[in-house]
Amino acid sequence: MRFLKSFMMIAVLGLLAVPSVSHAKSMESLVQDGFKVSKLTRGKSGLAGWYLTKEDQKYFCPIRVALVYVDSKKMIGLSTQGSQIILDRATFDAHIGGPDPTIPYWKDVVVGNVKPQHVNPCLPSK
Repeated sequence: MRFLKSFMMIAVLGLLAVPSVSHAKSMESLVQDGFKVSKLTRGKSGLAGWYLTKEDQKYFCPIRVALVYVDSKKMIGLSTQGSQIILDRATFDAHIGGPDPTIPYWKDVVVGNVKPQHVNPCLPSK
């Protein structure tokens, strides 16, 4: 019984010590609230993504995309740090059976015109 009380006390203290992620927001909701989207950049952590700003508020939204189409012949593979690998789109499309409509185009990714599934939750930035 004493062990259970000690364990519960440690668990409660542990939960209080864990930083809250309740400040995470979606890029979509921030844009709807009037936040301006930067071009694709790197955050302070080195991750690729977009800064969203409004007055004195600033959020960073990391990219979740792994592949992007450039044009009918070329595509890019992206790492979370933003490293790029040029790929042959014709070979890729042939391997998967045709173009994948869920893969965004590079021109859209650069300006932050992406679907919610292409962005990780946005966190406040200083």
